[in-house]
Amino acid sequence: MDESSYKHREHKKKNKIEFENQIYDFDNVYFGHGGFVCEDENLLRINRMLRYLKNKHFGNTNIPIKNNYKDFKKIYEEKYNINIETINQNINKFRIDLFKKLEEENIKAIISFVNLLSQNYQSYEVFSFINVIQRFAKEDGEIMQVVYDWKDKDNKEKYEKNYRSMFLYGNDLYGNTCGGGPLIKNNFYPNICFSSTKKDGFLQIADFIVGSWRYLIKEYIKEEKNLEDITPLDELELLCNVCRTHQSKVFGSGLIFNTKNNEDPLKDFKKEIISYNII
Repeated sequence: MDESSYKHREHKKKNKIEFENQIYDFDNVYFGHGGFVCEDENLLRINRMLRYLKNKHFGNTNIPIKNNYKDFKKIYEEKYNINIETINQNINKFRIDLFKKLEEENIKAIISFVNLLSQNYQSYEVFSFINVIQRFAKEDGEIMQVVYDWKDKDNKEKYEKNYRSMFLYGNDLYGNTCGGGPLIKNNFYPNICFSSTKKDGFLQIADFIVGSWRYLIKEYIKEEKNLEDITPLDELELLCNVCRTHQSKVFGSGLIFNTKNNEDPLKDFKKEIISYNII
């Protein structure tokens, strides 16, 4: 972000929204976007926290890390001389420590899951993106800069054009409406920024949050297991605690599921989480 472009608004608090997108490939049913808000004044402290945890668990402050860390296997071995087994052995301890720190920092994520059968195939990615953006648009009186994890060059222009349409008119190019109205009225920056989990620590954090929910839901559907057979309840509680809640409810606030004709394959998943009384 070029700070010099916005000096005339320095009297307002500036925030960054870190965005991650992932395909939820169990039966090709879901696509998800997720992100969290980080105030500019907290960026340095959270970055130091992340570097500390990387050094504690992997012996290096600078390595890129994300939920699907095996994507970086070649980088670990060739650039950092770190064996992938070192990452394997310590990744879960890192995840737990990270979520504990995020809870202390009061970081709250919003993740939107879109059922691919319920939306036009050409717009489900944008729909999921808007579904998260419009909830961040409800932040009162704060300037928002969206930073997006860009994986595919072909998608960049699509997100730029749809974000610009949301900014000016309050809807995307497919006719989906942003509930909070045009982003220009909600103190958003006029353009979306793009970065990568290879170099952006905050996108790495977003990836861990979204990716951890991805794994949990995928295993729940694929294996037909109880949640406590997939992950310890104390870890599930940590994962819930880094998502937003409204009136103590995480579903519909920090976790949003858009399904077809009210058919919800994750109904039992949600009921089980609620039954544990951890949110």
